[in-house]
Amino acid sequence: MMSDHKVLSFIRRLAPFESIWLILIKVLLINKVSGRQVIDLIKKPGMEGSRNFSWWAKGSIDQGRLEDALGYQRGDLDDSFLTMVPRDHLHYTGPQIWHCPSCIKIGYHSSIFCLRKIQFCPWHGDKLVGCTKCYELLSLLHLPSQKSRSFPAEPERICEHILPLAGRFIIPDLSAPIFQVMSSWYRDFAEWLAASEKIVGGDIFRWIESPEYKHDLDDMILQYLEDKTHIPKPFKACLSFPVTRLSLEYSFEREGGVPRYWSPDPSTRRLYDIRCMGAVSISKIDQIRCIKSLRRYIWKIYISKHRKCFRSFINLTLHQRMHLQPESSCFASLAYICWLMHALTTNDVALALGRGQCTYSTYGSRDHCPLAEFKNSLNNKLVRFYSVWGALLIGTAESGETVVKFHNMKVEQTLNYSFSHTYKKIPLAPSIDDSEKYGAYFVSPSHLKELSNLRCGCKSGAADYVPQHLIEDTVERFYPDATSVLKFIDSQKSKIVKSYIYL
Repeated sequence: MMSDHKVLSFIRRLAPFESIWLILIKVLLINKVSGRQVIDLIKKPGMEGSRNFSWWAKGSIDQGRLEDALGYQRGDLDDSFLTMVPRDHLHYTGPQIWHCPSCIKIGYHSSIFCLRKIQFCPWHGDKLVGCTKCYELLSLLHLPSQKSRSFPAEPERICEHILPLAGRFIIPDLSAPIFQVMSSWYRDFAEWLAASEKIVGGDIFRWIESPEYKHDLDDMILQYLEDKTHIPKPFKACLSFPVTRLSLEYSFEREGGVPRYWSPDPSTRRLYDIRCMGAVSISKIDQIRCIKSLRRYIWKIYISKHRKCFRSFINLTLHQRMHLQPESSCFASLAYICWLMHALTTNDVALALGRGQCTYSTYGSRDHCPLAEFKNSLNNKLVRFYSVWGALLIGTAESGETVVKFHNMKVEQTLNYSFSHTYKKIPLAPSIDDSEKYGAYFVSPSHLKELSNLRCGCKSGAADYVPQHLIEDTVERFYPDATSVLKFIDSQKSKIVKSYIYL
């Protein structure tokens, strides 16, 4: 049934998930109207003038008005607008349009090509290629200049993607087998996305909108979902270890969240202090008790069996700690010591073990901290333990030299191993916008525990940590880099690949 509000001529049948970009190109080619005329028909109500309009900005185009203008029923363009992905998580990857070379040859462009995680065409396997001319083709049509009033203004400057459409309008044969393959893939993709959202909330959309993989750890969420959706998956995880998720969901209002003020103005800091006093808060004494409780939990569950390994390591000199052997070291003990140094904000092992005056790091202002803020920091500490443990146990296997530093004092031109991932940064001070469901992903603790037990047999001695010629070398030496905690050197690696783990 055709809409009574139809204004523009258009092809009735749409290909599956045909993109808004292609629809607008067809509208302009078929109707021979100016871009400004189209803008007046499809822009969001209340948007003043065409100068404030952007063909690509979320919210500029009113889906209902476009459907009316083309003669479609409301909701017919849901797939073109990718309504399955919340608008806040949908960003067009300008200033270029991404094409599958095989798709554009048959007059097709998909709405999912704007998703950053789609790097290859799901049906043809071609790598997507970006075209700035296709992007610019629409970007100037709202301007009042003479050249931008008709489309296309300068046919000789049209790129090869539009030229076939402008010269001989291509109507895709939707009965072709490739479109059946597309429809099946889209159906599985929509079902997988909906099922994943029920399990991990908005994390799945934050993953989809994030840039292309920097390393395999970016798809920890895929590994976590591997056996939980029971639906054909459009993406494959490349990780060889199981992944666990720690939910960081909380209510900003229920937990007594207080907006953080970063201004150097003393009056704003006093306002923050006053608001903290009126919120659900936790004293610094109780904060320390909670951190100590977390410390006891980690020791009892994961480290107690490695107490001999632990004692052997803490008796090593700094010089010996800079020459550790990765193949026989106890990574459970090392992860625990590194975590202590992180929790106590000290790069001195003796202080981390309680051999001196050292205080736990606390949060908030003066004597109290908003409960929501502290819960966030406590979760972050637990995630850091699993992250460092995973980096030591799994990450060092790929490096000839691994250095653990207390904190990043300068930008290193090397890979920073962090075996945990959040698709939303854990905020230092939560806000109302942080009330949605999100989580942290890391190597399964049971998997780390099993691997650690198999590696060292819970009885690593000094001879396992350092080479034989260094066991008797107990002379302490001065190191100019005071931030280094320990170092692994694998002499068997022919090509030394250096990596860093920052606490």
